[in-house]
Amino acid sequence: MPVSGKSLKKLSRSLFVPWVGLFCLAFCLSSEVAADKLFFYRFGVFHIAYSLQGEDAVAPDDMNTNGIPDQVENIAVQLMAAREVFHDVLGFPDPLSSERYSQTEGVIVWLRSRSRMRGNRGLAFSVASPSRHFSGKWLKLQISTDINPRRNPTPAHEYFHLIQYSQANFKNAWYLEGMARWSEDLVQRVPVARKKNDLSPEKIWESKYRANDMLWRPLAETCGRRAGISPELLQKYHYVDGSPVFHDAWVSGPQVMVDILFCLKRKEKEAAASEDLEVWRKKQQRNPANNPLIFDCVRDVQSACEENARK
Repeated sequence: MPVSGKSLKKLSRSLFVPWVGLFCLAFCLSSEVAADKLFFYRFGVFHIAYSLQGEDAVAPDDMNTNGIPDQVENIAVQLMAAREVFHDVLGFPDPLSSERYSQTEGVIVWLRSRSRMRGNRGLAFSVASPSRHFSGKWLKLQISTDINPRRNPTPAHEYFHLIQYSQANFKNAWYLEGMARWSEDLVQRVPVARKKNDLSPEKIWESKYRANDMLWRPLAETCGRRAGISPELLQKYHYVDGSPVFHDAWVSGPQVMVDILFCLKRKEKEAAASEDLEVWRKKQQRNPANNPLIFDCVRDVQSACEENARK
């Protein structure tokens, strides 16, 4: 039966619409996959996971045109610089060599939007866990994509939490965040309020980051010696634009913090002797009753400091 020209146009349109729908569906799916596609940049023990599109996209700037976004490289270099100085210069225990994390492969660092991190700039996870991207167990950090590591010490701060977790799992904020704020001084000079504070244990226990002003920084300056960073190491680490990672050639009182971490490790094991250590950690990690236990280690260091001063 002959088909009129008008009928052919209707037929072609009816066939075209499904094909357009299929094409759009395929394109939309491919776009969604591209938006969610993860890239990995490895620097030493760190695997930086990042996206180029979507909500978690990093800043696209690539000054050295090597195909890796500058933000990704700068976060990686701050982490690696902090790791080398914390362990090789300042004497902090390496989490990857610790009793708790000895079976882990390295550290995966997820770069995510701050909105997906509940407003946090960084997060450190105390439990090593498997990854669907790599074999074995990994320590994990999350860093917000809105930070500029050239002006923000969040990567070093979050890595320091892994050092703390490797020794003891106390998560009392004045200890965990206050001491980690002290560690930021490595890559960015941290201003400390010089106002007189109520330094009673209770007031310190109620604080968080301000515990650095009230306790950790003064303790480091009065009871600890400065540790210097060699000129070679200062020159070794730079951001993509050439600016140095290390703010200064010295850090105040690292041995004080090392001694307290080792003390906490001993205290935790003593307190957990009656049951499995990991079970005890899960029960006690945010318990305010741990405040005096942690403060015992602070007093031990202060007493040793006073005794040395009398000699």
